[in-house]
Amino acid sequence: MRRCQVDDFIIDEELRYIKHPDVVYEETVERMRALGTYRPEYETEIRIYSEMVAQLNQAVEDWRNDGGAQYQVNNQGRVSKSPYIRTMEALRKDIVLYSDRLGLNPRSMKSIEKEEPENTGRSLVDVLDRIAGNL
Repeated sequence: MRRCQVDDFIIDEELRYIKHPDVVYEETVERMRALGTYRPEYETEIRIYSEMVAQLNQAVEDWRNDGGAQYQVNNQGRVSKSPYIRTMEALRKDIVLYSDRLGLNPRSMKSIEKEEPENTGRSLVDVLDRIAGNL
């Protein structure tokens, strides 16, 4: 199948669009900034996440173009999942793990909210005075 890159998309003969990993990266950073979870030190993890999302999109596209079979029969006559399905399942699991780490889903947002320190209204001086009073 012939593919070419136009701007930020890879276009195949059937005119289905697959986002380039750099576009996925920019969208991920934008989402993280909106959620308040973006940190420059997460750069590597964001790049890996973006590549995995692009790979999943490509795998889905290839699977569709190859007929979309869920299962295949091997030489011994055994039925097993198609390689595309196995690849997509593995990528989805990895994407979920990375999205948790990057704070991109509701489950991870709950744990991030729990980790934020509570504001007790006490100043450092008050806390130190209470500690000194207990000694």
